[in-house]
Amino acid sequence: MLNVSDLINREDDSAEAFYIRGRLHGLLGQHELARLDFEKARDRDLLRFRAPTDFNEIIQSQASENGAFFVPVLQDLRQRSPDGIIGSEFMLEHLHPNIEGYYQLQESFYKALVERHFAPNIAFSRKEIAVTEVDSVFGSLRLIQLMDSWPFRTDGKPPTAIQRYRPETYVDSLAWAVHQGERSWAEAQSALRLYHERAGNHEGALRAARTLQMHLPYLPEANARLGLALSISDRKEEAVRFFKATNRIEETTAVYLLLGNTYLDLGQNSEAEASFRRAYELDPDHEDAAIRLTAILAATRQVEAAMQVLKAHVAKHPEQRRAAYVLQQMTSMNGG
Repeated sequence: MLNVSDLINREDDSAEAFYIRGRLHGLLGQHELARLDFEKARDRDLLRFRAPTDFNEIIQSQASENGAFFVPVLQDLRQRSPDGIIGSEFMLEHLHPNIEGYYQLQESFYKALVERHFAPNIAFSRKEIAVTEVDSVFGSLRLIQLMDSWPFRTDGKPPTAIQRYRPETYVDSLAWAVHQGERSWAEAQSALRLYHERAGNHEGALRAARTLQMHLPYLPEANARLGLALSISDRKEEAVRFFKATNRIEETTAVYLLLGNTYLDLGQNSEAEASFRRAYELDPDHEDAAIRLTAILAATRQVEAAMQVLKAHVAKHPEQRRAAYVLQQMTSMNGG
């Protein structure tokens, strides 16, 4: 320790010397001294990937002087880190937070918004994070590439780690295809959603659908898929939101039928009727739309209107056997 401190006294700009002494402090259980030395090492790093302490102090002082809200994310991360030293629990490497790190960052910012009454106090689950297994594996592949080259390796040899990688699971193969440019990110997420759906993994399918919608909110299919995944997961009210968003982008009979069915599950009959009616307006030849509209009318004691809809539909489409069967049953039940 004395030799390293002597070196620091002679070469105060040596990031490596401060880093080594910080490691020694850590081994001795002197964690606060270790943290201070690590910060000094960062401030003296010749590759300034990270903002030095001076920059952070300037940002904080300017926020105070100009009435801006300063969110102490660095302090928050320290408090949540073992021994007060931010490490692999929250970071991928020297610069980028991992998924948990990003979750903690949003916690700090959201807490500040709630405290200042800019946002409601809602608890967010890690399950709602729009990151899938494909994203995690893809991130690991990028990290392999990064750590296999300078400045993490100084032997001068060309990087080879990524060439040795072999996918072991279906998820690995999806991520690898994205990494190699063989599949787009959206294609891989869609394939992951379908994979989870077929396996009966509703939570995994929902996460994939949510991730796609958050990245591609302007696509009707992304909103419809999320609405369907929410509905299957018995989150009907949330599903309504995304079915409506789909129809705002592009109205389709199929999505209005999904919306109507969801309203039925919620016991909202008038909204269900309006949805089924719009579905039938968009496609007057659609057998299921005619049947669903007829059913909701009959269920809400509008039997005459229901019969009129179905009679007209069957007269136009005598080949549609389900509609004809329902009409026959309704006629029989109503003494026709």
